[in-house]
Amino acid sequence: MKKITIFSTILIFILSNCTTLKKYKELEEKYQNLLSEYNEATNQIESLEKLNLELQDQISNQQAVLTEEKTKLEETHSNLVMQLKSEIEKGEIEIQKIKDVLTMNIADQIFFNSGEAELSSNGIEVLKKVAQILNNIPEKMILIEGHTDNQPIGKYLTNKFPSNWELAGARAINVVRFLHEVCNVDPKRLSAISYSEYRPIASNKTAKGRAKNRRIEIVLVNKQLYQIADYKKSIKTKQ
Repeated sequence: MKKITIFSTILIFILSNCTTLKKYKELEEKYQNLLSEYNEATNQIESLEKLNLELQDQISNQQAVLTEEKTKLEETHSNLVMQLKSEIEKGEIEIQKIKDVLTMNIADQIFFNSGEAELSSNGIEVLKKVAQILNNIPEKMILIEGHTDNQPIGKYLTNKFPSNWELAGARAINVVRFLHEVCNVDPKRLSAISYSEYRPIASNKTAKGRAKNRRIEIVLVNKQLYQIADYKKSIKTKQ
């Protein structure tokens, strides 16, 4: 009986040790898993912190670029106002700055004789002034837009300009060609667009309104904005 008791005690001790060893191994395994997860999380945090620093640098750089572009646009606006002071005071030219787009609205009589697309001597002098400034802002794309009123082309001109589309287009193209061929503006920056009578800025019911609608617009935009199909939709918010 005594032997059985001793054997039972030894067996219980052995089994107890086995259980303890098993638990130890389980705990050791859990510890290793937790340690692995901790190390992985630490690495992820370090990667995110590094990425955060890189993004902050990018934001700072972008802000610096935007600030520089804004300053340049302000300078361009001021220079144009100074160069074209006489024409602006006469109401022949309007200069608008909306967000990062600068627009020169130039009455057609500045550039052209009635029903003509060839540049007048006065128009040539104005364009030379404008070109001096355009050549100092190579980062801007230059869109030349031709606009007319809603009056049909006179019969004596229809062979040359079948409609207002052709008249507005020919005028815009002649401005582009002059800027490139005479003033050495980079042709890759230039575009000519005809809007005919379909983007009026005043009523066509009065002579004064029609005179406002007959115009050339010179639009300066950033290269990124130029790639947007309808760039004007993005700048309709008033100053």
